[in-house]
Amino acid sequence: MKRGFVFALLIFIYSDCFASFDSTYSYPKEIEKLGLQNKYDLTKWIMYCIMSDRHILFNKNNASSKIITYGTLPLKFNHMQINGDTVEIDFDFLYEGKFVDIKMTDYGPLWGVVFVGNSDTVFRYYSQSDARYFMRRCSPNVKNCPYREVNPLQPEVRKYIKQNKEKLDPWFRKEAQRKGVIK
Repeated sequence: MKRGFVFALLIFIYSDCFASFDSTYSYPKEIEKLGLQNKYDLTKWIMYCIMSDRHILFNKNNASSKIITYGTLPLKFNHMQINGDTVEIDFDFLYEGKFVDIKMTDYGPLWGVVFVGNSDTVFRYYSQSDARYFMRRCSPNVKNCPYREVNPLQPEVRKYIKQNKEKLDPWFRKEAQRKGVIK
């Protein structure tokens, strides 16, 4: 009887630990080992903000009547590269468990962010294009820079997040809640 009680108690404690575990903010080992969790989360957030309301463009072989936006898709960590004090982190969007082809976007092949030094400021963006990297800047006299690459949380992105909060990828929704965009 006593063993049964102890066994039941252990099962209860064990299951309660996993029920309260939040896997939304889990990280690849190399990110944790190097303490790059903030850069990892920032890269995901920026990629979601830039791409969130854009549609996947389906080709004839993969026709769909559904309108799919990137904000509803999961992002999968692809790789991290360190070169001196430069850190490049990139992700892939997944649709139905498959990588979204770079030709399936109406924006361009944005896949990651490059940081320099200890700063969490984006130095440039990583792309799969021939140029490989690009950056976008605004003149210092521009009060509200309209580029998502400079200010990811543009008014239309806020609107998209609020109107689609139930459809958003769970990580994106939780991060939008954490940042106070939605409740």
